[in-house]
Amino acid sequence: VCFLVPHCLDIFFPHQATPPVHTPRVTDFVRHTNAIEWDNRAKSELAVHPHGPEHIHSDICSFLTPWAHTRIAQLKNRGQPMTVDSLHFIWKNPRLSVSRYAQCDKCGHRCCYDPGSIHWAGTPCVDWSPMGKGKGGDGDTALCFAAWCALMLLCLPAMIVHENSHKFDLRVLVRIFFC
Repeated sequence: VCFLVPHCLDIFFPHQATPPVHTPRVTDFVRHTNAIEWDNRAKSELAVHPHGPEHIHSDICSFLTPWAHTRIAQLKNRGQPMTVDSLHFIWKNPRLSVSRYAQCDKCGHRCCYDPGSIHWAGTPCVDWSPMGKGKGGDGDTALCFAAWCALMLLCLPAMIVHENSHKFDLRVLVRIFFC
């Protein structure tokens, strides 16, 4: 799924109702700023790639703030399941829920997350995939998804390319990013 964030349509296509047919070659201006990857083998590949990211973060949840962690603990203490819907306070309050800074595995510092103009993401698909648990927004990775949504809403990249299972419910993205 590829979508332009509504506030940025005029940046890419000023005074145009539709995007132009010809766009610049991506290789003319691409800079790989950040990656978030929890798999160590994949992180190793990213670290040595000739066009790899400037910063590599291990876990999207490392961007969650103490405010968000307190609210998450309250959910758990009440015995409520952590679903995309029950975690709405994270993506509805991105300034309170996430920080742009988290520990970077590549340089060892707390580095700023910069999504650039185009953000490419593959959020965990195990809950959406027919090969996985099939729980959708009610699955175990709902917290990761909510944290990713909040980080994107905080950073506001102009374009997001979101890759997931073909069973992913696009209405979830529409509700979070466009409503």
